[in-house]
Amino acid sequence: MNRLKAACIIIILFAACSSQPETEIPEEIAALENLTVFPADSEPSMTINLEPAGSFGDTDEVIIGNLFGFVADHSGRVFIADGSENTIHAYNPDGSYLQSLGREGGGPGEFQGIGSLKVDNEYLYAMDWNQRKLNAFSLEDFSFSHTVSMMREDHGIEELNGAYPQEYFISSDNTFLVQYGLPFTPDNLDEERSYPFYRLNQEGEFISDQVLSIRAPEILYNSSGPMIMFSPFGRRSILRTANDDRIVTAWLEDFLIKFYSPDGTYEKAIYYPYKKAALDRDQVVNRYEDERMRRVIRNADAPDTWPALNSIIVDDENRLWVSTIPDDDEVYDWWVLNDGGELLARFPWPREKYISEITNGSLYTRETEEETGLVEVVQYRIELM
Repeated sequence: MNRLKAACIIIILFAACSSQPETEIPEEIAALENLTVFPADSEPSMTINLEPAGSFGDTDEVIIGNLFGFVADHSGRVFIADGSENTIHAYNPDGSYLQSLGREGGGPGEFQGIGSLKVDNEYLYAMDWNQRKLNAFSLEDFSFSHTVSMMREDHGIEELNGAYPQEYFISSDNTFLVQYGLPFTPDNLDEERSYPFYRLNQEGEFISDQVLSIRAPEILYNSSGPMIMFSPFGRRSILRTANDDRIVTAWLEDFLIKFYSPDGTYEKAIYYPYKKAALDRDQVVNRYEDERMRRVIRNADAPDTWPALNSIIVDDENRLWVSTIPDDDEVYDWWVLNDGGELLARFPWPREKYISEITNGSLYTRETEEETGLVEVVQYRIELM
């Protein structure tokens, strides 16, 4: 079957199951194998309710200088990375303070640039982007366990020369899927960039060829001065992993999500023909105080619309939580999908209440307390009915 016939069949199927007028699907999307197209007017099969259940942040024992990131473990304890102190703060499920883990320094269990936190059944892992390593702490007694190098000098992979680890994901076999990037230089600003992923073991050894790569975010730069910034117009890639180690990716331009096996083999894709919100360049410029950034944005080629998507989260039941960008710039529109792409629930959510963790039947957000201006983690219990 050629690409044109495939596109026609998908359009016909879509029109047959939707009351909306026929919607044309971009050819490069229609040509994908194992593509499931859902109607834009799909109705959710369930309703959702989110009830506040607790908060985690400053206490009598600790003041957080910079809430860099956080994670919740399987028992409901919350761990917050403090970027100012290069340490981790641990909390009981009820929000009471437990203790700190790690500290500033260059030794085992110490940080010079604390990064993202992840958990499995045994360990809390914390990235140190400056030292290019992971520190692992026991979830049983919070003691430091071991270090995992994310860039051993003997890696022997040419494309990773000069690269640095950016993100990582823990697999069920205790290996890591690690994303790498190259620094920007005057010679590569105009190149189309990508982020490769490799699999590492607990000893920091590369145990795979490149698993897959994703397209790097678009950048803007000032050719007359040293100003480089990621495009504020939102085009970027997202990669997440599921409990069964399958890989989920999306380029946020379209409501198109691709699924891969753990070894990077393409399996399927789902697509919703989402109508994108109009983009106002002046509105984007006004978000920035730095005049150099404002000037770069004014001079950039701006698209007419925002991308369809803002973020994707895969929860511990392998449901997809997808935020889309509506015309209302105060909220994101969240879609809850099963692993087949079918719409379970849909709800608006304030943009300033940033959702970044969904596990144990709870949704965790990063929020700023109105009265004090302090940043905290807030937990909401999920009720799907």
